[in-house]
Amino acid sequence: MKKLSSIFFSMQSMGVLILIFAFSIGAATFIENDFGTMAAKAVVYNATWFNILLGLLAANLVSNIIRYRMYRREKLTIFMFHLGFLIILLGAVITRFISFEGMMHLREGETSNIILSDRTYVEVSAVAGNASAKAKKHVLLSVLTPDAYHQSINIGGKSIEFQAVNYIPNAREVVKETNTGDPIITMVVSTASMGRVNLFLKKGEEKQVGNHLIRFGKKFDKNAVNISLNNNMLTISAPDTIKTTSMRGGPSEILAPNQAHQFTKGKLYSGNGLNIVLTNFYSHAKVDYVPYENKNANLMNVLVVKALSGNQSKEVMLRGGKGYRGEEKFFTINGVNVKMDYGSAEIELPFSIKLKDFELERYPGSMSPSSYASRVVVIDKEKNLTMPYHIYMNHVLNYRGYRFFQSSYDRDEHGSILSVNHDYWGTFFTYVGYFLMSLGMFLSLISKNTHFSALGKYLRKVSGTVKTAAILLIFTTALTSSSFAQHNHLSFDEIPKVDKTEAEQFGHLLVQSNDGRIKPVNSLASEILRKLSWKSTFHGQTADQVLLGMMAYPLYWQ
Repeated sequence: MKKLSSIFFSMQSMGVLILIFAFSIGAATFIENDFGTMAAKAVVYNATWFNILLGLLAANLVSNIIRYRMYRREKLTIFMFHLGFLIILLGAVITRFISFEGMMHLREGETSNIILSDRTYVEVSAVAGNASAKAKKHVLLSVLTPDAYHQSINIGGKSIEFQAVNYIPNAREVVKETNTGDPIITMVVSTASMGRVNLFLKKGEEKQVGNHLIRFGKKFDKNAVNISLNNNMLTISAPDTIKTTSMRGGPSEILAPNQAHQFTKGKLYSGNGLNIVLTNFYSHAKVDYVPYENKNANLMNVLVVKALSGNQSKEVMLRGGKGYRGEEKFFTINGVNVKMDYGSAEIELPFSIKLKDFELERYPGSMSPSSYASRVVVIDKEKNLTMPYHIYMNHVLNYRGYRFFQSSYDRDEHGSILSVNHDYWGTFFTYVGYFLMSLGMFLSLISKNTHFSALGKYLRKVSGTVKTAAILLIFTTALTSSSFAQHNHLSFDEIPKVDKTEAEQFGHLLVQSNDGRIKPVNSLASEILRKLSWKSTFHGQTADQVLLGMMAYPLYWQ
């Protein structure tokens, strides 16, 4: 046992573990690039084997600290370096298992204390007579781990087993015509607040679009847009007056509210800020999902789950994912009524955030955003506090251990999406670890008991001949450089100076950067000058003067 322990906790084992760790995070980088962050988390970062690897590294490190008595005064710098690494691992454990992240979506004028968790869950609720049961499980689903969900519940003496059979990321809805399916209509719907979206409705379904409820084949609701099917003909009625416009031209029509009117393809139906165009009607069809190639579309994912109970089975498609609450699905199996959903969980904050105004600036002559920000108000009733704050890039709201970052925004530019992080202690220990490691490395350069100090003593014993040769070499090089500089160096005052007013006018011209953004020359000149000199001016000249001077007098500036 002692021999096995000495092998396991040896420096050689530490080297092997570090190599495995380096290979793992390298592989995770490629996985994240090709398959997304969730895949990297599922396969590497959040995997049990990776947690065990980090645990073995920590145990090996502690063992070697004790074995080589690094806590002694003469080895203080090495001890600080190793201790810093252990504290960083502690911070990682806190971040991984205790802390959490999420997203907060706010519309202008809206106040909320709810965030959607970064983690995704599958929630199940079942009712059978007077008995009920609930279950909730954290899942990490990706294209590499499509079946990473399995769960079972028992209710009223019956067992229901749930197993993931497919996972479709960034899922786009498509309608497939069948011989035995349900009637389905496809529409293009738009409102002022949410833009244009494609909408599929199966007979008996309803969906909320902004402030409007659209129902197909359901009981008449005077406050909703009702679409009905009678003798294979569609009709529409709405609580407000509808104006119809033919897409092929022709006169418009005004349709009275709360009355059934023919609903046909090729016409635009508008009323009370809602626009609807019927694109297709299928007598028998089903809705399916396929991955959307545009990764920036940020659509919901679809988890296909097979439910088994007794001799019955049911396949359910759950739409949701990270940043979405998820659509609830209801079904009955073996006499049990089941409700399921897949998505982020709601987390309640001890205070509220109100979005007063969302601000967005664009590059001149372009629709590309250059910056965006949120003016918010923190409302904390427990502490009787109302605090305005301006959140923008690199300007984070830090309050009661929660950090709010500007992440994204709504397409209509009247809503903001904030990334929320609650990891005070994880961040604290990580920074302490970095500080100790940096301090250990610095002290190792000046301490008398380190390897660097021993090398310094050895170099001081080098023969005088070598020293003399080195001094002569340095002296000769200095003379050569000085002679070269005297013949080739110009003072800055000798370089022709561009007129400041002309340079300022030059700075207003528009150029296109390599990422396609249109911006003024002034922005380009400022970026170049800051990279070259770390300053916004150079010898009293503006960035525009420097750039124009380089273009007009290249030989002088060289």
